[in-house]
Amino acid sequence: MTEFLPVSSSGHLILLPSLLGWQVQSLAFDTVLHMGTVAALIGYFWRDLLEIIKSKNYLILLVVGSLPAAISGLLLQDFIETTLRSSAYVAAFLLAGSLIMWLAEITYKKLWHEQRMDDPQKLGLKKITAIGVFQSLALFSGISRSGATISGGMFMGMTREAAAKFSFILSIPIVLAAGMFKVVDSYRELNFDLAMLTGFLASFVVGMLAIKYLLKFLKSHDLYIFIVYRIILAVVVLITLF
Repeated sequence: MTEFLPVSSSGHLILLPSLLGWQVQSLAFDTVLHMGTVAALIGYFWRDLLEIIKSKNYLILLVVGSLPAAISGLLLQDFIETTLRSSAYVAAFLLAGSLIMWLAEITYKKLWHEQRMDDPQKLGLKKITAIGVFQSLALFSGISRSGATISGGMFMGMTREAAAKFSFILSIPIVLAAGMFKVVDSYRELNFDLAMLTGFLASFVVGMLAIKYLLKFLKSHDLYIFIVYRIILAVVVLITLF
């Protein structure tokens, strides 16, 4: 669920085992869950993906929008995963991500109240690149890929719903690439037993529902409920630490 909601899935994957005393799951199990979320994205947007394949312009936008996250991941991921994955850092990035989302809401309401767009192809390459830069912030556990990318879209003048939809579609190349790397790293441990199958189905079904209801929610609601949740979670984490 948190893979698609703007509350930071990686942050929750760090915090929940720590707070509840769970044993960290194996890389193989993590890979299977990742495959479930990939399947949810493709399963929900398969019609859009067929249209995108036929559109040269949209494919170029996806490549351009994916480059900042791809480059940042190659350069910084090892450093971030070994240095910035403690609960304290997650709490800090939860607050930082909340600030980004709050500023996006202010900008959205003040600057774009009459000129909001629902087609990313109208933005141009510079704005698509900027949205891609926002997506790359998801490397920091606690920021939230969907929260940052939706905010980026809103900063550039997209409607909330259109920004969320583009955020999900833009994530597909990155999520697929990350999934392929995980499969390569863990293929020797992969065995689809009952636990693996249950995890895959849970991440797929809940992922589909999360996408559907977030898009529906953002048609008529703002991001403030997620901002409040993130702040409360960050405060709880800091209290438990100090």
